[in-house]
Amino acid sequence: MKNPSKKYWEDRAAGRMVGYTAKAESTADTLGKSYYATARYLQGEANDVFNAFTDKFELSIAEAETMLKNAPNKSMFEQMKTALAICTDEQKKQQLETLLSSPAYAHRIGRLNDLDSKISDMCSRLANAEIGVDTEHLGDIIQSAYMQTVFDVTKGADYRAAFDLIPESRVKAILSTNWSGQMFSQRVWDNTNALADGLKHDMLVGIMAGKSEQHMADDIMNRCGVGAFEARRLVRTETTCVANMAELYGYKELDIDEYEFSACLDSRTSDLCRELDGKVFKRNSAQAGVNLPPMHPFCRSTTLPVLPSEEDLDKELAELGNEIGADVDFDEWERNLQQGEDGKWRYVAGSAGKPMRFAGDGVDKSKGNGIINIEFDEFVPCLKDAETGEIFQTEVRELTKSEYSRFKEADGWNIDWSDIPDGEQVLGVYLKNDTEPQGLIAIRKDKGGVYLSYASTAPINNKLFNNGKQKFIGVGGHLFAAAIEESVKAGNETGCIYGYAANQEVLNHYIENFGAVHLPITHEYQFIIDGEAAEQILSKYNFERI
Repeated sequence: MKNPSKKYWEDRAAGRMVGYTAKAESTADTLGKSYYATARYLQGEANDVFNAFTDKFELSIAEAETMLKNAPNKSMFEQMKTALAICTDEQKKQQLETLLSSPAYAHRIGRLNDLDSKISDMCSRLANAEIGVDTEHLGDIIQSAYMQTVFDVTKGADYRAAFDLIPESRVKAILSTNWSGQMFSQRVWDNTNALADGLKHDMLVGIMAGKSEQHMADDIMNRCGVGAFEARRLVRTETTCVANMAELYGYKELDIDEYEFSACLDSRTSDLCRELDGKVFKRNSAQAGVNLPPMHPFCRSTTLPVLPSEEDLDKELAELGNEIGADVDFDEWERNLQQGEDGKWRYVAGSAGKPMRFAGDGVDKSKGNGIINIEFDEFVPCLKDAETGEIFQTEVRELTKSEYSRFKEADGWNIDWSDIPDGEQVLGVYLKNDTEPQGLIAIRKDKGGVYLSYASTAPINNKLFNNGKQKFIGVGGHLFAAAIEESVKAGNETGCIYGYAANQEVLNHYIENFGAVHLPITHEYQFIIDGEAAEQILSKYNFERI
């Protein structure tokens, strides 16, 4: 074994961190688009409410801010009512109380309450989406950091060790690290809850102080911009955390017991990281935020391996693989990894085997994003025979896994329904008293709405399977209506459903015909249907729920 210069290790560590940061920035950019889409959606919703409150409260922004500061954090209307009640000008106070209690304001108050719910729902969906995107990114970073560390050490030190893949249990343990007092998912919820509170506050101030629509639109965009920055700071900092922990696990796998703290020294280096730079710590005493990066938000510090001395080196372990040539890069090294009879992996020059796959990424992708390609052919209260026009009464039933698993792609369904992940709720649209479904939809309930995982018409209604023909008209609308009903049952007053359209054409179909809103939070063709649009779809159908 050889021991390269410290510069070698510094360059390798810095290169890895640059790669991690680039991926984190790309993820943050994706999240930023989600916050922008949320802002645009709320701008449109808020404009309608501001137009309803055309009366001027004749308050300054400072007065409105002061009043709201003492109002409890209840609904937007209750906050506004409480704030106005503490107005020091008795005459103005009486005028405002009379205004709010007048019959003319009842509808406006209802619109304000709807906006309140939509802000909460949108921020909840934003949190769920952000957690999903972050989890997948961080799981990939853990895998990459572990493998890159093993490569850099085994190549740089000619340390030909065999190694295990990082187990899924370890990946999950790293993702669950509570290094700063909270898991990252809880910090996402804290950030989005703060965003919701801030948006409601800004809108109340705007209404009470009579801000212009443009002024309020700017406030909404700025507030969401702050949320996007918080999301970027979180994913950058968490990336540093999981990367360093994964690298440490790589040291453990290679019997390296110590590491050196390595700060990125420049004008932006914090005093804390500068003080720790160059200090050596025992691997088994590493603690993120204490002697292992990150030490603070946006931390760029990393670690260097402290190799064992020749007398402490396990000679047998160090000679299990081939020498890695100077011209071998990471991709070629991975392609030439082979698994021995002992179950461990080692580099075998020239083997060029099938690219080695990770043992597991620690990320539950069983709740994958389904693609919705259901067409609303016609609004009919029941199903209509496409040839005769005869109307058939319908009912919706929930299916068990054993019931829906028999429906296969080879038979004309769009997927093998046996592949639906556990935890999904599958609903079927049936002709009344019939035993075969005319269509199926899989849904998953979350905070603020129902996610449409998968949907498919039965083979006899699948035009692609029947040369452009279908037996019954109205299946797609029934499936969406069933999902909206489940959303309402779950406590979502707006009946919110959302999903991913198969392409731009399908997305436009939903927007133009059914009032869907394009909201690309986690997918290019993500859409949402709620409020009046959801109510309209649900009101068209009179199926019986079994």
